[in-house]
Amino acid sequence: MNSTNTPTPDNRLAGLLDRLFGRINYERKTPRSPRDLKTEAIQCLLRELGNPQLDYQVIHVAGTKGKGSVTQLITKTLHRAGYQTGCYTSPHLVRFQERILLGDEEIDDLLLTNVLTKIFAVIDVVENREWSEKLTFFDLSTAAAFLAFSVSNREIVTLEVGLGGRLDSTNVCKPMLALITNVSFDHERQLGDTLAKIAFEKAGIIKHCIPTITAAKHPEVLAVIEAVATERQSLLQRIEKDLIIEIQELDDRGTIFDLRSAPPKNNAQMDQPLWHLKQLRINMPGRHQVDNACLAIAALKHIAHEGFTRLDDQTIKSAAEEFVNPGRIEQIRSSPTVILDVAHNIASTEALIQTLTQRTDWKDAAKKFLIVSISRDKDRE
Repeated sequence: MNSTNTPTPDNRLAGLLDRLFGRINYERKTPRSPRDLKTEAIQCLLRELGNPQLDYQVIHVAGTKGKGSVTQLITKTLHRAGYQTGCYTSPHLVRFQERILLGDEEIDDLLLTNVLTKIFAVIDVVENREWSEKLTFFDLSTAAAFLAFSVSNREIVTLEVGLGGRLDSTNVCKPMLALITNVSFDHERQLGDTLAKIAFEKAGIIKHCIPTITAAKHPEVLAVIEAVATERQSLLQRIEKDLIIEIQELDDRGTIFDLRSAPPKNNAQMDQPLWHLKQLRINMPGRHQVDNACLAIAALKHIAHEGFTRLDDQTIKSAAEEFVNPGRIEQIRSSPTVILDVAHNIASTEALIQTLTQRTDWKDAAKKFLIVSISRDKDRE
């Protein structure tokens, strides 16, 4: 039995989380400028922890919207194929533990307690060093994920960028593949006031000689991504150019489509195998979810070619069909219909509106109510 002076595991974790959330948190407070976002501090911390981010293969995912869906679909498919997986996403909806998945389970309280204890023990030792004071909430959360993946012997991990890419805490990883979802206006104060500037920050995750796949379509965005990929000798594949989508059926329940790789256009692409997946189905409504699913599936096909051979086509198709992601045009009730969505910028709001206008229950509704909660740094108008 614990004495009254001995903290229980629950109390230990609560205290550690209080200390974690006590750090400057740019998910709740807008950085004054891009100069507030740096990776030097987390690099120093990770060196003290033994560089756990190098202990497994990594797929790194950036973009404005769709990062979470892509990240989780990849992870769930790899887990279904029998691999020891990890997944790091942000922000959480209800509990901090949602951010760190081991297999298909949230990190348990004991492991989270242990990794945070180790991290704060290091911080207490180095507290007089300048970099220690600069560690943010997201730096420490990312370090906790890296360490948890290492001590739990993960084989392959999918990381979602928190903000931007180039200066994001996750960008200290050494990935086997970089993914960039669509790019649109968001976080302009930190990332820039043009699509080209925002795209440059997202393209910051592209590494030298490491392949990149993108679902970005805007010419201004693609020009930046292509330029960075060329400079860093990264083989680039683009949805709807190098990877062809053929939609068979699209309705308010989801989409049935084919996805195939296009024949190689240059010598750099010659060793990439041709493949064709037919009658794929996703049960998440919205045309934008097709692009997200195709980016994830293209990544999985690449990973399979790189040695993760248990990723057969049937596993990929089954995982895509079963995948759901809370808060993404999620219907939680019928009669009356109640839908939850986390749209918070222009592009995601347009995707929400487009999806709703295709629904019979929306078009036929006599009354429609919209309840909105939005951060003060967003374009509310």
